[in-house]
Amino acid sequence: MNRRGFAALALLLSLLLLAGIPSLAQEEELQLRLRRDFGYGGFGEIQGLFTMTATGPEDLVRVEFLVDGVPIGAATQAPFKLQFHTDNFPPGLHTLSAVGYTAGGRELRSNETRPEFLSKEAAGKGMTKVLLPVIGLVVLLVVGMALATLITARRKGPVPLGQPRKYGFSGGTICRRCARPFALSPLGLNLVTGKLVVCPHCGKWQVARSLPLDVLRAAEAAEAAAGDGGSAVAGAGDDERLRKALDDSRYQE
Repeated sequence: MNRRGFAALALLLSLLLLAGIPSLAQEEELQLRLRRDFGYGGFGEIQGLFTMTATGPEDLVRVEFLVDGVPIGAATQAPFKLQFHTDNFPPGLHTLSAVGYTAGGRELRSNETRPEFLSKEAAGKGMTKVLLPVIGLVVLLVVGMALATLITARRKGPVPLGQPRKYGFSGGTICRRCARPFALSPLGLNLVTGKLVVCPHCGKWQVARSLPLDVLRAAEAAEAAAGDGGSAVAGAGDDERLRKALDDSRYQE
């Protein structure tokens, strides 16, 4: 092989070695991550219970965790982590870091992160600022859904008593006030005990659950039995008759 061939081969080997150096450095580097366990965290501000976790090379045997350069605890086995509470430190900016030690005696220093520790009062105000717009948006959506339901019901006109209905994907329920069945809106707010909806017949707000189709059909039949020829919408005086007819229909075999 001539001199040019040797030079090209040497250059190629040098490039391969240089390309491998960053990956080796990354493997040897100690990485520090911060995780929220319970409390407030956002926009670089934290308050509550948090965990620092360090990851590094396979021969890592000990990690010390530091706040403002002062050790607050250590871990001697993977996963190398330490839980702490921000209330144990004064409010303000703090530097979080870690120092790792390998089985061969090498010392590794992690990246640093500088969150601001908030007091409970300041964290409460920050959480309120975040939650209030969300709550307001939810209220607007629910009210808008209710208005759309009532406007649509008025445009279509009153549903004749006993008329079969299509309940759709979300199913249907029975109003607790007027005892008339109606379809549940897919935009209703889901709560623990059911969905917050408004009855398109009487306009009553309620938390309702989807009922079986046979129960809804029985309610339709009860409407027809309680109504005047099945052509008028139940008024205030018909509520009790509808409820009684519905109750009777549930016990029929």
